[in-house]
Amino acid sequence: MRPEWDRYAQRLKALRSEQGLSQRRLARALHVDHSVISRAESAVRRPDPDLAASIDLLLSTGGELQRLARDAVRKQASADSLSTRGGPSGAVPRLRSSIPPDSVHFTGRNAEFDQVRSELVERPDAVGAASVCVISALAGVGKTALAIHSAHRLAGRFPDGCLFLDLRGFTPGHAPLSSFEALGALLALLDVPVATIHSTEPARSAQFQAETAGARLLLVLDNAADAHQVRLLLPSAPGCRVLVTSRNRLVALDEAVHLDLRPLAEVDAAALFRMVSAGGRVSQSTVDGIVARCAGVPLALRIAAARCAPGGAFDPELLAAELSRAEDFIGQLDDGERSVRAVFDASFSLLPRELRQVLALLGTRLLTVFDIWDVAMLADLPLLGAAGALERLHAASLLEVRGTDRFVLHDLVAEYAISAAGQTLGAEQLRAAIGRLLDAYLRVCDRADSQVTPHRHRFPLAVAAAGAVPDPDFSDYYEALDWQTKHLDTAAALCETAYEHGFDEQCWQLAYALRGVFFLTKHWEQWDRIQRIALAATRRLQDPHAECVTLNNLGLILGERGETDAAHRCLNEAESVCRAARDRFGENTARAHRAWLFHTAGRHGESLTEHEGVLEFYTQIDSPRNVAIVMRDMAASEAALGHTDSALAHLHAAEQAFRKLDLTMDLAMALNDLGETYTAIIDPKRAAEYFEAALAACAESGSDHERARAHAGLGALAESAGRQNWANAHYLQALRLFDALGAPAADVVRARLHASTVMFPTTAEEDENR
Repeated sequence: MRPEWDRYAQRLKALRSEQGLSQRRLARALHVDHSVISRAESAVRRPDPDLAASIDLLLSTGGELQRLARDAVRKQASADSLSTRGGPSGAVPRLRSSIPPDSVHFTGRNAEFDQVRSELVERPDAVGAASVCVISALAGVGKTALAIHSAHRLAGRFPDGCLFLDLRGFTPGHAPLSSFEALGALLALLDVPVATIHSTEPARSAQFQAETAGARLLLVLDNAADAHQVRLLLPSAPGCRVLVTSRNRLVALDEAVHLDLRPLAEVDAAALFRMVSAGGRVSQSTVDGIVARCAGVPLALRIAAARCAPGGAFDPELLAAELSRAEDFIGQLDDGERSVRAVFDASFSLLPRELRQVLALLGTRLLTVFDIWDVAMLADLPLLGAAGALERLHAASLLEVRGTDRFVLHDLVAEYAISAAGQTLGAEQLRAAIGRLLDAYLRVCDRADSQVTPHRHRFPLAVAAAGAVPDPDFSDYYEALDWQTKHLDTAAALCETAYEHGFDEQCWQLAYALRGVFFLTKHWEQWDRIQRIALAATRRLQDPHAECVTLNNLGLILGERGETDAAHRCLNEAESVCRAARDRFGENTARAHRAWLFHTAGRHGESLTEHEGVLEFYTQIDSPRNVAIVMRDMAASEAALGHTDSALAHLHAAEQAFRKLDLTMDLAMALNDLGETYTAIIDPKRAAEYFEAALAACAESGSDHERARAHAGLGALAESAGRQNWANAHYLQALRLFDALGAPAADVVRARLHASTVMFPTTAEEDENR
């Protein structure tokens, strides 16, 4: 028996026994053969951290088994490495690594690497704390490159892996990660299941310390804003090491060793320039001139060299001449003696006019992550022209690829582009670019929403028609939803931009066009923010119909977030505004939302009365989608009042309407309602049929929330039938989905799961392996 597996095996057996479970029952709950559990408890099976995580979630152990499994695997990996390689100098297999690839052009920094190695490897373990090394320098000097290079070279010394996290301390257009967000990201990198990551900062901090206890792990925290951001991310395990990069020196981390990174020495800077540019035939005097003006800043050198690479558009001699005439550089890269703005000015001036225009427009930060179509709209270019511009900017090291066919500006280049935009773009050019983007996004978001939420009440769009560049088209629901999801952050940001620049009609209409995708994805906070902005736009516009629409959506959001009083005030105001504007559709929409609030508050009689009036109106105007939605919603109050026959009749009618209208999201909701209603009247067979049908509808609609509801319903049915293994399997699925959405229902499912596993029944027939 291997001692590093025995501790895990014994604890697994003890925890199972404490819960009154046989090996067979536990195996069935996890959907594995019982031999898997038997072998694990006999220590003849290597501990599986993923299986351990599922058992932890099932038995509510707080992650104990997964930590033991990881520890067992880690110790065995270390022992195997030492036995096969003859000592600690051999590379130890790592469980995980998120370090980005090393640069093939990394050069110089030998002394700096030796210092990092000394602090991370040769320094004795501290008592009760990880050793920390902070690399600080101006932007673009190569902090991240040195950290990544060091991590790759030293990875074999850290058998528990090497993790990399960008803290976004100085990323243009993005707020720095909070300690809460960073802890969540680190726990995810440590393979902690999302469902078990805690929801408060103190709890996450404690969980992080527990996950790293006893580990030998290298943690690279890149782009830190300040010491406060980093402090909670430092492991207390003496065997861990932390490498931090920042533009600030982080002197408040007085327990850390600080390395102030300087620009490259002239010989190393020249070597870097020649490697990137492949400029073997460039005269030494030309290289020396470029290196001098770049002040040894690696990013500036790389950008300059890319302009001079074979096949590039620029001659090194011309670049050197331009640099010799430049006088300034970006303020953030000024150390008081040397400046590197010249290389960006020179690069910018040497770009063709259309590329200078594109880079300046990107400097407006109207787009932070963008594709070819985005840039075509922003810069008023044909698609081929936009594709060519992005390709050339990327080849010149001014852009980075993000995902498939999407790009971002490097943070330093973004800062330069911002200044370029302010210097080269007039107010009319900026307003025209904003207008083009708003028109394009409003057209496409509305078209996508018509696929995601067909038959919804719509309004004439305040947009210009598409020009020579065709808008993205969608052949089906999935393509439309995929586009909206990928562009959601940009579209939401454009709502704010629209309001800031007085495009009030486009602002509220764009917010309205995003209703379907927000309702599906449940990103309540972001949706709340843009609806409030849209509401301000409607009031500045003095358009009561638009104000009513926006108030109704805001009331819906507030109700879903549990802010009931605020939701009532919002919907009451919406009803008043609509009545004054003689907008009966908006007035009844407010009543429908308010009826649902009554239901959730247990005021079922009031809810039903309100719904009946709304149903009559929607029937009169022949709005089948709204009729079906109201029937579905009012059925909940009818069921609560004991009017089961009416509830089922309305739900079945709604189901048929949603099928006819091809509204898969609403269909999934109705099918779940039917499952829950049949569960309440103790018809488990029909209830299960409808929950299974809801899962199928969710596969069509992509709704994780409704999928979680269906699994929770099937879990409850299985539990009532005494099939606890199936119940827990469904509860686990529901818990993971609800937790990922941040839904309050997660706590309800977690309580059911915990209660059911504690009260697991055991029979004599299944007791043979206890």
